[in-house]
Amino acid sequence: MLWFLICLIPTSIYTLLFYIKKALDKNGYKIPRFLFRLVFAIIAIAILRLCIVDVFIVEGISMKNTLFQSDLVIVNKLTYGPTIFHSRLKGYGDVNINDIVVYQNVKERPTHIVKRIIAKAGDSLSFENGEIFVNGQPAKQPVTGKKNYLLQVKNKYNFFREADALGINGSIKNSKDLPGGLHIDLDLFEKSQIEKSNNVRSIVPVIDPSISKLERSQKPIPDQVGRSPFIVPQKGMKILLNQATYNRYKETIQNHEKRNLTSFNNKFYLDGNEVGSYTFQFDYCFIMGDNLNNSRDSRHFGL
Repeated sequence: MLWFLICLIPTSIYTLLFYIKKALDKNGYKIPRFLFRLVFAIIAIAILRLCIVDVFIVEGISMKNTLFQSDLVIVNKLTYGPTIFHSRLKGYGDVNINDIVVYQNVKERPTHIVKRIIAKAGDSLSFENGEIFVNGQPAKQPVTGKKNYLLQVKNKYNFFREADALGINGSIKNSKDLPGGLHIDLDLFEKSQIEKSNNVRSIVPVIDPSISKLERSQKPIPDQVGRSPFIVPQKGMKILLNQATYNRYKETIQNHEKRNLTSFNNKFYLDGNEVGSYTFQFDYCFIMGDNLNNSRDSRHFGL
């Protein structure tokens, strides 16, 4: 019903402007036709950007080689539903893993960032040896996605020539940890080409410090064995509050659910009232940039 009313807005505005112009014309106030059309066009474009599509400019290199600095991205707001007056309307599509989305991050600049969905509401996330697992399976890395690798080569000069011949344009830096080693950003195809080189002694992925931090934070939750996965919250999901779940979900509850969750003497308070559990009001997703080692995303600022 609400969508139907939104679709009627442009027609209603045009009709209103038409009758206003007609009334003014009757009273001797002649309004140029082009001005009438200009006002309608401005209002129509504003409604279009608010409810249907919008345009954003990519900032930074976090999505390299999928999207580049200053690329224009046209966002279809009908897929997930637009946000109007702090309320999200229901869209016609579902959130899917590997969708590229524009995320509004009010805490940092730029406020709108382009990332890829790695896990959606209800999925479990775990971190082992720097790798990300979704529902127990390794997270799919896009073919164009880049990771940082540490290379040990026989001859640097020959390696630079090979890399140039292969068209590998990733930044190459000397390693501070491995004498004679090189750090290089590669996508999956580039890595496969480098591995074929007789000049390369070894190639190992560099563990992103932000992933290591998340991995260390996977403390066991009571009644579970070993490290527990991080569950991406979904609407209606209920968690028992203890120190582990409090540390894990506190920022999400405060920043997005707009509830004040605090802890004192191993007791938990929601908006000043003692509680033992919390039920999420919204669905969430975990987003990351394709250029994994050069991206600020859910690993840093949360959901």
